[in-house]
Amino acid sequence: MRHVFVVLFLTLACTAQGPLQLRTDEVVIGMSQEPDSLWPALASMMAGSEIKTHLGVNPTTALTVIDEKWRLMPNLGGYRSAPGAPLQVPSIENGGLEDLCAKHPPVQEGERCGLEIIDRTGLPVKAQMVSHWELRSDAKWSDGQPVTVDDVTFGLEFMMSKDLPVIDRSMEERIAAIVPAKDADGKASKHRFDIYWKEVYAYIAAGNLVILPRHLLEEPFTYNPGRLKEHWFGRKPIGWGPWMIEEYRRRSHIILVPNPHYWDRKKIRLKKITYRFIRSTNSLKAALEAGNIDATSETGLGSDEVSKLENMYPERWNYHYRSGLVWEHIDLRSDYDEEIHKGRPNPLEDVRVRQALAHGANRQLLADAIFDGKVRVAHSYLPDVHYAYHKSLKTYDYNPDKARELLDAAGWKMDANGIRKKDGETLKLRFGTTAENKIRELVQQVLQQDWKQIGIEIEVNNEPPSAFFGQTTHKRKFPHMAMYAWLLSPITAGDTLYRGDKIPSPSNNWQGQNYAGLRNDELTRLAIEGEKALDLKKRIGILQKVQEIFAEQLPAIPLYFRVNSSVTDKRLRNWKPTGTSYPTSWNSAEWYLEAKK
Repeated sequence: MRHVFVVLFLTLACTAQGPLQLRTDEVVIGMSQEPDSLWPALASMMAGSEIKTHLGVNPTTALTVIDEKWRLMPNLGGYRSAPGAPLQVPSIENGGLEDLCAKHPPVQEGERCGLEIIDRTGLPVKAQMVSHWELRSDAKWSDGQPVTVDDVTFGLEFMMSKDLPVIDRSMEERIAAIVPAKDADGKASKHRFDIYWKEVYAYIAAGNLVILPRHLLEEPFTYNPGRLKEHWFGRKPIGWGPWMIEEYRRRSHIILVPNPHYWDRKKIRLKKITYRFIRSTNSLKAALEAGNIDATSETGLGSDEVSKLENMYPERWNYHYRSGLVWEHIDLRSDYDEEIHKGRPNPLEDVRVRQALAHGANRQLLADAIFDGKVRVAHSYLPDVHYAYHKSLKTYDYNPDKARELLDAAGWKMDANGIRKKDGETLKLRFGTTAENKIRELVQQVLQQDWKQIGIEIEVNNEPPSAFFGQTTHKRKFPHMAMYAWLLSPITAGDTLYRGDKIPSPSNNWQGQNYAGLRNDELTRLAIEGEKALDLKKRIGILQKVQEIFAEQLPAIPLYFRVNSSVTDKRLRNWKPTGTSYPTSWNSAEWYLEAKK
């Protein structure tokens, strides 16, 4: 009996201390969402972005990467000014970018400037810019095959296929051709290439190209591109990154092991990274407290929950808070769709109703009460730390009386029971977000009460993340309001989010991010002009005008810029959140666990 007691005591003690804390070769991370797909460009969940970065199939962290200090650095490739010189991010100053209009001005009035080339479709076109790149010669896919220019050009073919539901190909549409450079022997290089651009584009230095293994995917892509999304690659991609998938069990976990062909394999000290999908916030906290996980992903616990843990256990873990570029907002559907609205009016077509919702939402209370003052109310889709942020933008303070005036002016009159009606229709809006996300559901509850005070009835309709992102938002199946987050970049300026030519629809195979459906010609024109402005001061002025139109038309209610928060075991080293669209996994080859002293 005594032996049984001792064994039981030791078992409980190990559980209380955390069984995984004794390990030094594996990190287990809790994640609240499971990726809907691991295909690049065909899925947009932040959870997927984090995993794809480990594998080397995330275009955001492909040729270049941004570190925790927002420094842009070469990754899979860069520009080399001379043989043997170090890789750099291409720029006008170092010769990696060239303005072809400056070198090839128009010969006669009305003629287009630029260098005439043959584009990827075989037609002559004048390219106005060129960027020069070189892949690392030691880069290999996890099956051992080298990464070459062929994989770069195949990625462009993939992105431009009209048979694939690419979310956003706005950058690729600007590319005239990707051409292998010539080696000293006159043969096409396997590692150096030039990207010729149809027009001047301000954001080309990041090199966010989709790069895919042609040797694996060309045959299924050629045979039936429309069904490529169903290919096994979307569940277990072959990438060039430091990690590869050993096991993927749906609704359970992903196990990553080192890619034996990674160019810097020797510096990887961990033998395994495991992601456990734990949708419930309480279950995620329990797993952390029991020692069953070593860290929480940034798509794990909200900053409020991390703050509570820090107050309870100030010395037990390391707590990470990073304000950045994850924009939490509510898209307000601004157009009408017969299939979705089924003959009933969409009140949000009227900008006054959209503005009333903003004035009727006590967003400062949300920031103070729910997030313990760790977030600030947003007024734009750009944070105040972004280079293009508009400091004098129109804002919507909490003003229920102003909200009521706007609704009255829009014809939605309140009856004796506090219900607003117009032409026999009740002002009732459906409000959806990701199910079992405690923070979002709490925000919903607060806003539901706020809007009830101004006479708007809210119907909550939440769904699992895979359905919400895969169908409801991406295919615009929500009738009124959808709450979620966009990951933005410190380089670009979010100026494609509400362009009229970026509304997903069957006709464009659901390409684009303007889920709200705003159509404003001036905003679209300015956003396109901003992308072409190489002069930073000029670009800032244009982008601030875009924000002014956004603030007036209000296709979305800005809530806050999320404080990216995570919790890690005190022994975990080199966990460096960026607060941007570049996931924490950007440097996972450097992660390690210190041996317990």
